[in-house]
Amino acid sequence: MEDELLYRGRFDHIGDRKFNSVRLFVSSTFTDTTDERNGLINHVYPRLREYCLNKYKIQFQYSDMRWGIQSTASNNHATVDMCLQELDICYRLSMATNCVILLSHRYGSRFAPACIPSRIFQHLLSNTEDKTLLTEMYRLDENYLDQKYFLQPVDKDNKEKWDESEKKLQIILRQAADRCYEQNLITKDERDEFYISVTAQEIYRALLNNKHKPRRILCFFRELTDIDELDSKFHDKEDKAESKQLLNDIKNLLQQSVDSSEIYTYKLQWNNENDRKKYLSNFFDDFYQAVKLQIDFHMKIYENKQENLLYNQIIEHAIQCNSLVQRFFPRPEVFQQIKTYITSSTNYPCVLLGYSGTGKSSIMAKLVNEIPSWYSQANNVSVVVRFLGATPSSRDIRLPLL
Repeated sequence: MEDELLYRGRFDHIGDRKFNSVRLFVSSTFTDTTDERNGLINHVYPRLREYCLNKYKIQFQYSDMRWGIQSTASNNHATVDMCLQELDICYRLSMATNCVILLSHRYGSRFAPACIPSRIFQHLLSNTEDKTLLTEMYRLDENYLDQKYFLQPVDKDNKEKWDESEKKLQIILRQAADRCYEQNLITKDERDEFYISVTAQEIYRALLNNKHKPRRILCFFRELTDIDELDSKFHDKEDKAESKQLLNDIKNLLQQSVDSSEIYTYKLQWNNENDRKKYLSNFFDDFYQAVKLQIDFHMKIYENKQENLLYNQIIEHAIQCNSLVQRFFPRPEVFQQIKTYITSSTNYPCVLLGYSGTGKSSIMAKLVNEIPSWYSQANNVSVVVRFLGATPSSRDIRLPLL
């Protein structure tokens, strides 16, 4: 599927640089998986780093956003966006596994949305009696084409009071969202935004990213038989029945979406030291072997592709294209002229002429993404892309035309 997209000029999944690393994102709840995540750092990641370097001459990197989120980002409600951005980076850059999911008995922290589209916010206001708190906590930002309301930064000098206000805010938002959904004012997905945890958002994004990329996600589920005897760090703070149902929903989704061979399940008594040690040892071994298997699987495919001259040529042009797109500056009048030409029946060539540095190449690169959308049957459209100088066989204008 990926190769077909590549050959037809679809480069969204390629990125703007050559792949040279396995970069995995660890998605988990925080307080209840500390032992696992610390152990991975100490015992597993060094082995994977050594394996990747010695066998394939590539780097191994990991991203665990449960460590190191600065208070500034948290106070400005940027935590979720930072996690999702890092998850997307791992998806784009990793040559193999890009997301590992650890779940136990917690659904995870749920925050009030950092921003709400104006349309939805107005519906929420119309369906709550406590409008004051909503308008105090959110402020309209008119700098967006689609105007949005943004949650105000945390008051660092009075954080305890702010936390209490946020708890009330979440209740108000969820009740209002339920009413809006019942009246068909918002969709189910829009309503669910007020219930979803950070971990669940990461999981949904990972599944979406890898929809057409098999063997890039791993799941590890831990069931504790003595969960009722454990302290609060193993439990959700919010409505436990609701959180349990949401957790079951996300686990069921993963079991439907990820191959069963890539889901590992453990059952143990946490307060039993022997049980816990045995589990952690098995978990670390399974983690290493599972990631290693995915690396071997994808590297074999990668090495086979290196022998395909056409594939490597297109990859180079795709990377060049995506790099140029980043420097694109909108030129609607130029685009309209090109669109008129391309969608016409003329057989004459089209030449984009301009001084050096005026953005001709970035316009051409942007066209690669835009052209399919100009046709009603976009899936039937192929775009052949060649940039002069991107490869030895495109070093002058004659060679790509031969």
